Amino acid sequence: MKPSEPVRVLSEASREGAPEDLRKLASLFGRVSEPRPLDDAALSRVYRRVRGATQARPRRTLGFVRWAVVGVLGLSAGVVAAAQSGLLRGRIEIGPLVVTLGAPPARSGPRRPRPPRAAEERLEPPAPPASVPPLPAPAAPSPAVASPAVASPAVASPAVAALTNEAGRRPRARRRVQLAAAAAVPQPEANAAVAAMPAVPEPLPPGPELAPAALPPMAPPRGASSSWPAPGSVRPEPPRAPGPLAQESALLAQALGKLRHARDAEGALVDLRAYAQRFPRGLLSHEAQRARIDAYLVLNRRSEALALLGDAQLGNTGRDAELRVIRAELLGLSRCERAVTDFTAVLAAAGGVSDDVKERALWGRARCLGRLGRDREAAADRAAYLARFPEGRFARALR
Repeated sequence: MKPSEPVRVLSEASREGAPEDLRKLASLFGRVSEPRPLDDAALSRVYRRVRGATQARPRRTLGFVRWAVVGVLGLSAGVVAAAQSGLLRGRIEIGPLVVTLGAPPARSGPRRPRPPRAAEERLEPPAPPASVPPLPAPAAPSPAVASPAVASPAVASPAVAALTNEAGRRPRARRRVQLAAAAAVPQPEANAAVAAMPAVPEPLPPGPELAPAALPPMAPPRGASSSWPAPGSVRPEPPRAPGPLAQESALLAQALGKLRHARDAEGALVDLRAYAQRFPRGLLSHEAQRARIDAYLVLNRRSEALALLGDAQLGNTGRDAELRVIRAELLGLSRCERAVTDFTAVLAAAGGVSDDVKERALWGRARCLGRLGRDREAAADRAAYLARFPEGRFARALR
């Protein structure tokens, strides 16, 4: 909001026919008290902050330029010092400018031309020194002595060394002929060194071939029989047959797979009968009996299911509680007294029973009590059912 907005609102609200919202806003503005003026300390703080925020920061351009100039001067001084000391030799081309480093200063006067040499003088080999007597003809080389053309660098020819420069650089093209001619002159030092070399002994004749010694047979370990079986006579043991528990588990798993996954209750009953014949007292007989009950219920064979449930010892939690409710529902058709006992046992369980099982137990007990003429208890169970399961599957039948 701009600073002039309250003044404008107050002026427009004072006119006739102003909107109600504008008048309410003007009344709110009128209730605002006048701000207290700032003291000298607060004004000085505000002034310092405003001045510090508006003050321009120093630029760093001047410092960068200084360091750049120092770097260029240092590099130039290093190049000049290296050129004066002879470390840099060559030319530096910068556009049209060519700078020669390490070159001697140019002479002011005209350069005197160098007299040309004749081609015969350049190609003529140097004469051998007068103090060196001629060598006799070399004798025929023996097979034990190496060729005299091989020479060591330590006995190099003085003529060859004279033709090379001090820096060890390669001679120029016009002196190659002189170098080759000087190398062809025989030197007494090289011949004497070659003659003084010891003769290479003749190679020895090859000796007889050595065969590896045969290893002694390994002794059998202590406590073992002296007769060891042949390598191919040992056969692996055949796989052992599964134990009774493994066979029992496999047959029961096959029956449960047909009942729960394949929906084949008849096939499951066939496997369960085979289980009862093979393992009448098996460790999994309790689970097999419950699987047979489920198969009979799927096939709607209630009498056979009730025959198995009648003698079964069932608990009040988990799967046993569900089977107990199923038994009570089957008994409710003819024997309501025993059915009420099973329903009451399931409802009295503290935990471990699902709401669906408790709902069926409460509904079944209410029906059995009504059939037995115990109307007061039946009415109490119906009221408890509606209070606990108002949207249950049997709520519509009770209303």
